[in-house]
Amino acid sequence: MNNVAGAVLVAMLLAGIASAQSGEAAFSVTCRDTDQKPVAGAEVFVFQARKDAAGKFRYDRLGTSFKTDAKGRVQGLTPVTYDDGRFDRWFVARVPGRLIGFGRSARFPALPSDEVKPASVLMSESHAVTGQVNVPEGFDVTKVRVRALSVDGPQGRGTGFPRGGGSFPGLETALPQIFERTPNAKGEFTFDDVAIGGRLCLAAEGPGLAQAQYSNLRDPEYAVFALDMVPEAVLVGAVTTPDPKLREGLIVTARLTYGRERPTPYLYTFRTRTDAKGGFRLTGLPQTRFTVRIEKPPSDFVMMPRLVEVLRHRVPQSIDIDLETGFKVSGIVRDVDTDKPLQHANISAITNFEPHAGIASSRTGVDGRFTLVLPPGECRLYFSSVPRGYEYPMPQRQWGITVEESFDDLEFTLTKK
Repeated sequence: MNNVAGAVLVAMLLAGIASAQSGEAAFSVTCRDTDQKPVAGAEVFVFQARKDAAGKFRYDRLGTSFKTDAKGRVQGLTPVTYDDGRFDRWFVARVPGRLIGFGRSARFPALPSDEVKPASVLMSESHAVTGQVNVPEGFDVTKVRVRALSVDGPQGRGTGFPRGGGSFPGLETALPQIFERTPNAKGEFTFDDVAIGGRLCLAAEGPGLAQAQYSNLRDPEYAVFALDMVPEAVLVGAVTTPDPKLREGLIVTARLTYGRERPTPYLYTFRTRTDAKGGFRLTGLPQTRFTVRIEKPPSDFVMMPRLVEVLRHRVPQSIDIDLETGFKVSGIVRDVDTDKPLQHANISAITNFEPHAGIASSRTGVDGRFTLVLPPGECRLYFSSVPRGYEYPMPQRQWGITVEESFDDLEFTLTKK
């Protein structure tokens, strides 16, 4: 194996074999190098989606870690499925100080079980990278936490591992021994296992400080870099709802938005919950633009996302949010040739203004129908996913609608590939 590639293929052979003793499903992991020789002593971490009684997903780590044997294999038994055999798993594999890689294996509703391929993780040669955190006078740099928001192998050599934004609950705190660091008194820190030529996005966060980000996207061969921190901006406000009893515990989010003068490497989402009176306080914000919205509002309530420019630090900036009863907008998706209703098409609504933030989404059922709960005003609809075997409308279309009342007569068609 040459020094440049240093790649290891981790073949995840995920068999749906029932255990005679426990009824659990077996999985097998085999680590191989580019010469297809087994690699002994590799650590393999497994995270899988679990669904609770309320239908919410969380990605939990299975055990501590698995280690490959002399034949490069790891075998284990664990419950791995939900909803009639569906699953979603993420993998991190490494030989500390030498190799690291990431992978994902999933079976979703639109994918027949006989078409699910064994997962694989391509591991690449890793190295240590060193960074420097700089804080204003009066702040303690040792109170700062530096964490990876996203990591990836060399371009074209596998998938990444998402740790930011909250899209995969549980992964954002996964493996702190690999993906998080606390600077020393001089502000220095080192990550030991970063893929050579891979992408890395970091965030530095600390009490009273705005989140600072670093990305090596434009400089994949970096060796030393700096994260310069400034005092935080704060966004405060209150949420009003038609039913005052529903104001407590709402999730208010502020998502970083691309700025012309201050480009943002990673569109991170800040979150907080409302108190009993609907009040909220978002801290740690940099001075830039945000899209503010309510995440998963109560049934039939909705808001139009707000674009907010946060201009001040230290002095809180105020914004009030009104949740209102939405209108139900329904329709059907059909095959353009057969007129057959299509299941598993996703219709999403976005704002009519930039940055076109998401408002709502709905997946068609067996009858091909979808229903969106939308606020009054103008928005756009588009296909965020299509059933397997069908094409996206080309060029990718967006349909503008004006919502003033509920209606159920929208019709869309899709063409087979």
